[in-house]
Amino acid sequence: MRKLLLIGVCSLLCGCATPGDLRKDSADFSATSAMSVPDVVSCIVQNWESGTVTANISVRPLRDEGTSLMILGGYMQPIVLVDVRKSGQGSHIESFTAAPFLQSYIADVRKCTA
Repeated sequence: MRKLLLIGVCSLLCGCATPGDLRKDSADFSATSAMSVPDVVSCIVQNWESGTVTANISVRPLRDEGTSLMILGGYMQPIVLVDVRKSGQGSHIESFTAAPFLQSYIADVRKCTA
């Protein structure tokens, strides 16, 4: 319940951000992984669904052989954005958040950088 309230409060405080707005700032977390893009995406979604995220998750393809994952807050705007792109034999991950107190969601992303 607290997580749901946190997402609601963030939605009010963060305004109406777009994915492009979040990407304008430097990434909150950046890493590479030996896993493929689909494997990293699957890992992150499974981690979020197993208890961290109580909001909508959106998964969208990127133009450059990648996938974008978003946790959507009120009014369906992204409050957490993770871009996973193909890099060599693995993938490159960049995470962005709309507010500093959303860093707990990035912990689930970090687990998928093996």
